[in-house]
Amino acid sequence: LVPLAAGELLKGPVPGPEAGAAGPEPELAPQSRRSLQHWLSVLCMCMPGTGPALLPHLPAVAAVFRAARRDALPEVTPLASRLLSAALSSLAHTYVSEERSVPPQVWADPAFRRAHWRHWGCKVDCGGAPEGPMEGPWTALEASWHTPSEAEVGAAVAFAAEALDHAVAELTAAGVLGDAPNPSDPGAEGLTADESAARALGQVHAVVTGLAAVADDPPLGGEEEAMAAAMDLEVEPGDEPGEGAGAAGANGNGG
Repeated sequence: LVPLAAGELLKGPVPGPEAGAAGPEPELAPQSRRSLQHWLSVLCMCMPGTGPALLPHLPAVAAVFRAARRDALPEVTPLASRLLSAALSSLAHTYVSEERSVPPQVWADPAFRRAHWRHWGCKVDCGGAPEGPMEGPWTALEASWHTPSEAEVGAAVAFAAEALDHAVAELTAAGVLGDAPNPSDPGAEGLTADESAARALGQVHAVVTGLAAVADDPPLGGEEEAMAAAMDLEVEPGDEPGEGAGAAGANGNGG
């Protein structure tokens, strides 16, 4: 689905696995607003759980993101940020890689694969006699996990770095990180400084949500450390709710 959706979204050929970042900036193909929303949503929904299978398609996904993030339509740029966040999460996070609704032995059973729709909504018997594709006993039900490889982490870091560099450039041009221009003065893309800043902050938020769970926690210092210490409340055994004379006397039943 990724090449199909990217082909519908991009103007020109879809970048292949060996494509680099050099070259002209990608552009979205002319189409209706609803069509753009549809294909961007399809691409976003393809991201979760892909892991290493996403690597060959990442140049195409990155090209769609770079084209969509410059679009002036208010419905498109949030989907571009969602695409970035979903791709980073799929590459860099640890998650259960097997999400099928039946045990692996059932899924691989030819009888089940030929007519799986007959078993939709049926209960899987994990302890019964092996009389059919949905009957147990199933003893090997261990979950399989996706853990990011070095290639996946490297690709996620490069994708996030490019997005952050572009966001910083937009925030600087909008005056958030430098001299403030007129917030109502449209820029080259027809967006005001406030609109450009909001778009850039959406990309920063996408990187944070995509990678925050795997980033190292920064050390606390100064006021933050004092606040954290103040919130670390220690409760004495006699002060637990429902214990001690105070709790007994609060409802008038101290005797």
